[in-house]
Amino acid sequence: MTTEFKESTYKGAEQILDQAVHAGTNLNKFVRLCMAGITEGTSASKFPKFRREIDKIKKLPDPFPTEEQFIKAVEEGKELEEFAKTEVNANFPYLLNLASVSLWGILEAAIDDLGSFLITSWPKCKDSEIIRKIRGPLIDFASASDSERAEYLLTELKQSTNASLKLGVGRFETILNCIGLGGDVDESVRKLLFELSQVRNIIVHKAGKADRKIVESCPWLKLEVGQDVKVNYQYFMSYMGAADWYLLELDRRCCNLTDHPINPKIVPLQEDIVKRVFSELRPSF
Repeated sequence: MTTEFKESTYKGAEQILDQAVHAGTNLNKFVRLCMAGITEGTSASKFPKFRREIDKIKKLPDPFPTEEQFIKAVEEGKELEEFAKTEVNANFPYLLNLASVSLWGILEAAIDDLGSFLITSWPKCKDSEIIRKIRGPLIDFASASDSERAEYLLTELKQSTNASLKLGVGRFETILNCIGLGGDVDESVRKLLFELSQVRNIIVHKAGKADRKIVESCPWLKLEVGQDVKVNYQYFMSYMGAADWYLLELDRRCCNLTDHPINPKIVPLQEDIVKRVFSELRPSF
C-alpha cells in the first residue's frame, strides 16, 4: 500500500471520529443551554406579566387582548414552572436521561460508520477471514452501491459475531477486533461505558424503571427494582468523559493501523480525562 493510500484512509477515519466528537460537543452545549432555560423556567408563571409590561413600555399592542387569555397564559406558566422546579431540584434527570441516550447513539453511529468505511476501503479489513466467510445474494451485492455493500457487510458481521449480545463497549470491540482495530480499554472507562449502556437500555426499553439486570450488573448505582433511573449532571459529564476517552483511543488505533504518526497529545489527554472523571465527577466509582 502506498503512503498516499494509507494517509487517505486515515483521513477518512479521522473525519468519522471528528464528526462524533463534534456531535458530542454539540450535545454538551445543548444540555447546558437547556439547563439554563429550565432554570429560567422556574419563574414561568411571571412571564406573561413581564411580557405585558415590556410591550406596554415599547408601546406595542397588549399580547393578551383579553383577561381570559392572560389568565390562561399564567396558568400554563405555572405548569411549566412546577416541572422546571422539579427538574432543577433533582439535577435535571429528564433532560440528562435523554442526553445519555443520545450520547450512546453517537458512539454507536461512530463505530458503525468507522466499521463500514474500513471494511470497504482497507485491504486488511476486507481480506480478514471472518469477512471472507460472509455469504449473501451475489447478484444483489454486485449491483449494490459501495455504501449499501458496506452496510450489508457490517450487518452480517454483527450477526455472525453476536455483537449485539455483548455488553457495553464489548459490542463495539467485537466488531473492531474483526477489522484489525481492536485493543485495550481502560478498565474504569470500560466500566463507565458499560454503565451508560445499561442506563440507556433502561431509559429506552424499561420506561426509565430499574430492572433486575441493571440492579445486579451495576450494584454501585445502589438501585432497587422498579426505582426511577435518574442521570444527574455529574454522571452525565462522566459519561461524556468516558466517550471522549474512547474516541481518542480509536483515533490512536487508526494511526497504528495506517502507520500515521500518533498525536503526542492523545495519551496525556486520556490520562487527564481519567483523572478528572474519577477524582472530581465520580470519586466513589
